[in-house]
Amino acid sequence: MRIQDLAIIFIIIILPISVVLGAYTQMQIQTISIQTQYDMKLTAATSDAIKAFQINTANSSTSDIANSKIRDIEASVSTFKSSIKSVFGMNGYSEDEMDEYIPALVYTMYDGFYIYSRFNNQNYLYKTKKDNDGNVEFELDENENKIPIDNNGENIFGLKPYITYSAEYKPSNSNTDVVITYSLDNYISIKGIVDGEYWNKSGYLIDGITNDTGDSIQYNGVVIKKGTVLKEHLPAIGTLTEGYYKYIRYNGTKYYWDENNNRVIYFLNGNLMELKNPEQEAGIQSAYASLINKIQESDSAYYYYKNAYNFTKDVKNSTTLRNLKYEDAQDYVIIDGKEYKSQTGNTPEGGNEKINVWSGNKTLIFDFNSSSTTNSNPANNIECEKSNFNQHRLAIIKNKIRTNLAIAIANFNSQNNVEFQMPELSDEDWAKVMNNIAMISFVQGIEIGGKTYNGYTIVNNSESKEVVREENIYILGNDGFYHRIGDKYLIENNNNISTSSVYGSGAESAGKLNLDFNKQMVYKTDGSTMYYYPMKDYYASYNSIVNQNYWDQEYSKVDDIYAYISSKNENLKKAFYTALGRERYGMYKTN
Repeated sequence: MRIQDLAIIFIIIILPISVVLGAYTQMQIQTISIQTQYDMKLTAATSDAIKAFQINTANSSTSDIANSKIRDIEASVSTFKSSIKSVFGMNGYSEDEMDEYIPALVYTMYDGFYIYSRFNNQNYLYKTKKDNDGNVEFELDENENKIPIDNNGENIFGLKPYITYSAEYKPSNSNTDVVITYSLDNYISIKGIVDGEYWNKSGYLIDGITNDTGDSIQYNGVVIKKGTVLKEHLPAIGTLTEGYYKYIRYNGTKYYWDENNNRVIYFLNGNLMELKNPEQEAGIQSAYASLINKIQESDSAYYYYKNAYNFTKDVKNSTTLRNLKYEDAQDYVIIDGKEYKSQTGNTPEGGNEKINVWSGNKTLIFDFNSSSTTNSNPANNIECEKSNFNQHRLAIIKNKIRTNLAIAIANFNSQNNVEFQMPELSDEDWAKVMNNIAMISFVQGIEIGGKTYNGYTIVNNSESKEVVREENIYILGNDGFYHRIGDKYLIENNNNISTSSVYGSGAESAGKLNLDFNKQMVYKTDGSTMYYYPMKDYYASYNSIVNQNYWDQEYSKVDDIYAYISSKNENLKKAFYTALGRERYGMYKTN
């Protein structure tokens, strides 16, 4: 073939193909680049939303109450939409229009979660009127049908009712049918029939608790005593002078003893409030005096372990509960948002019914440490990371979220032309969700070059009052800094743990919740705002809070804070165990 012919073929065929392929390749590169940028923007918007939720709950003394929590989440959803409009250049869109791009938002809480998504609103509210006699009756339309109000019967976007991390257990050949609700730690609630008797009990499952003397109790061989003195710094507000005040956290609220004015004070949404001595009512007066005693000498940690011991003993003493297996758990499981199946692939007859999720799995759930009374191997305690109980807890949480999220996505797709395929969350993603307060956001339908953007992201809220994670306990050091567990400074010397400071005496007072080091906002008597630090004399350790330059590698290898702590010095164990018990006992709980 002549060179001229080859040149003609190249110009007519090869060159256009090369140009098209080059343009296509460039478009794909741009699309991938935009996809990466949009992933970052989605993460930023989700971070804004979870930060808004975090700030609202931190500055609200009523954030643990259901209505306040819903209010804070709805505000967070609005923040997410506003941020999405901003970062994605969609400022002309209304909030309702933005819903069409958001298949679901998931907010994981302490013992359950909320989903913001499309759902069929069945509130059973109808328009009413009064008849001639003043009686209320339903108003009917021309077809004699009741007239719905407040979007009754409509497919709308909104916050669905709270869903708990729970499963039903009905062991074969037993008189037991209970629902167990799990949480982000080792706290559970058991409701139903156990061995023919009705149970409604809640508590922490903990091994290794012994020697209750009435004034002290031992956990993993460490003595936890009553009478711990705790103090925090408060600013001058009205008649309150600046200084260090004894306090206790009770039912989610910190109460302080103002000795100068002979009163108990607390902060409600930034306002200084006062509890006065109710001299007229003896019962209330007794409760008031008891609160003062608790503030003067805290016994929260003692009762945390005492109550946990009693609850754990009840579970151990029930042969049926002690022998519960994975295969006894019944719940709904959805595959592809349509079909109910077990993990073995069996589809139950009748469709929408509970099934044995882990059919055939004989693993015991409540694998108590048989040697816990001798404290010989605390790393095998039931509260530890690798226990069967903890792994089952995580499996329940994962199944519950995944199932209900699939339903939410299916409802979204039923009203949209573009079908959104729910992505498969990675193990790393699930670890974020199942171990802390978190937000999962999904966005779909935004055009980017040659494809449609579908993305999701997960952001944790590590500073929530709703859960006290083991990692949230910081330790005061004698160097004037507070440290995370894993900082080498804490294990170099038993005396490195603070045993005497303006914030308390003894190693029992050296452990603090991470939130205690945050800046707090209060209102002065003239209505102006001021800020203060409850732990103003301590600063974050650069080697463990800011980064991990001086980190104990053993902590990373063990990957279980209980197992790690159990082998360390006495003061560190006492500071950690006492603080964890004290803070968890002081949490607000609905069960």
